[in-house]
Amino acid sequence: MGGEPGTVVKPGAIEFGPGFHNGEAQQAVASVEETPPGRVHVEASAVTSLGRRLPVTEDANIDPATNPKTITYAVVDGNTTGPIKTPQITVPFFASWPSANSSTGLAGRLNPHYQQMTEILSRANSTYEAAILRVTRNSRDGLTLHGSRPIAAGSASSLALHARCIVAMRQCSDEVGAAPRRSMRALSTEAVAPCSAR
Repeated sequence: MGGEPGTVVKPGAIEFGPGFHNGEAQQAVASVEETPPGRVHVEASAVTSLGRRLPVTEDANIDPATNPKTITYAVVDGNTTGPIKTPQITVPFFASWPSANSSTGLAGRLNPHYQQMTEILSRANSTYEAAILRVTRNSRDGLTLHGSRPIAAGSASSLALHARCIVAMRQCSDEVGAAPRRSMRALSTEAVAPCSAR
């Protein structure tokens, strides 16, 4: 068992992209409370949470002279709420392609000594907003009724797909966009009654 191995697997690498910033999460709550007559307590709250410069990954070891070729997928979006707006999407397809001009016999990588070089970029954003209404009523005999109604909406966006389209010299505005705002509504009630010890 001597000599060079027949096949050498090239390593991958992970790096932080230029201009990378740590992600940020910003949260805020504003609340108004009122206790009108009749043992009723009302509270209205507004809640928001913002994620900014969240991390996404991208392969930075792609030779634009050779890559990408393209591959086309059919898009099935039954409720038409997804971020892809067309029935088909053609995206870049990256690979190492046979090449007679390369010393390794393959082309497609800027640095042929590595496979993928995953670059961590700070390009994604997220937004969550909610309004909450809480009503509490205390009765004379100790029975307490609680009711709440949250109404929430959230969305996320990323420039990662846009960056891949720029590498491919393609316009993706018809195919890719920010995720639509998703809404959530709920209603919850509960009753609390005192129990007497015997």
